[in-house]
Amino acid sequence: MQDEDLKLYIAIGKILRKARLEKGMKFTIFCYENDISKSTLNNIENATKQTYFSKIAKVINFLDMCLKTVLISTMKA
Repeated sequence: MQDEDLKLYIAIGKILRKARLEKGMKFTIFCYENDISKSTLNNIENATKQTYFSKIAKVINFLDMCLKTVLISTMKA
C-alpha cells in the first residue's frame, strides 16, 4: 500500500471501529450478525491489508453510516 492509501485506510478503520464500539457492538457478534469474516473486519479496522472498498462500504452500511460522511471525517482525522 502506498503511503497516502495507508493513511486513508487507517483513518477509515479508526472511524468504523469507534462507531461500532459506540453502538455497543462486540467484534465477533458484529461479524456474525452481518455475515462478514472476522479477518475482513480486522483488516478494515486495523488497516493491516488493503481491502476491497465494496467490503468497507458494506461495513459502513451495517453501521447505519453514510459513505460521504465517513470520507469527510477522514479529512478531519
